[in-house]
Amino acid sequence: MTSKNYTVEQINNFYAERHKIRPGIFGEKPYANYGYWTREGMTIDEACDSLTDLMAKELELNRGDRLLECGCGYGASAIYLAKNYQPEKIVGRDVSDIRIELGRELIKKNNLEDRVEIGFGDATHLEFESESFTKIVAIECAFHFNTRKDFFHEAFRLLKPGGLLVMTDIMPSPDINLADYTLEQIREFLSADVRMYADDNIYDWNRYERYLKEAGFAPVKIYSIKDRVVLQFADHLENAEVERPDIREKKARYAKAFRELLMVLGDYIVVRAQKPKC
Repeated sequence: MTSKNYTVEQINNFYAERHKIRPGIFGEKPYANYGYWTREGMTIDEACDSLTDLMAKELELNRGDRLLECGCGYGASAIYLAKNYQPEKIVGRDVSDIRIELGRELIKKNNLEDRVEIGFGDATHLEFESESFTKIVAIECAFHFNTRKDFFHEAFRLLKPGGLLVMTDIMPSPDINLADYTLEQIREFLSADVRMYADDNIYDWNRYERYLKEAGFAPVKIYSIKDRVVLQFADHLENAEVERPDIREKKARYAKAFRELLMVLGDYIVVRAQKPKC
């Protein structure tokens, strides 16, 4: 069976459609991730801030850093990091036109044009010179890339020696045997009915780590935060108030898929990989 991957154009069109169902589901900050729910009663904005803080901690982000964010979306994470951690420069790349357009408006509104810049770019083939960045972050997006393995090599090229790649990603649970499922079934439970999970990115933790090390990264750390992400976001979806009946139906379906597919057979991980210092 031929693997199903996705072109940049397909992902762009997908997120243009997804943009239409955001009202009422996401908060005042235009994040586009599931959040990191560390305490009871958090709002979606607080949970997404919390996830961004976790990324900053793993990145060891500081004032001297030049940070590349792949899959930067609307720029919410970049703006939060710029304000709270003050790296020298944040550059974001995404393949969604609508997100880039609105993100640039938000950056201007926050008077951050001199420190945050976002634009169109495929994370597996970027225009920057080698060793252009001290840190790279990719939040909940690498499963789209064609392929994630190629992205690892590109990230390694772009990092300065000693630089860090930090990600959150979605992958099969280590508790399941992938041989027991078809590609269609695996794609369904990993995407939680949202789709766009590339078949060439479906593999276990061991291969994930091996691909990072083959790209040159060492050491590599991978750990799960599923228990503070998936069910909490499903609860948020169920409780979110939206006006349109069609969106209410979609969010209920998505919440059900999070509980019955992603929570059961998938995993939500944090990845930290370092380029050797010499």
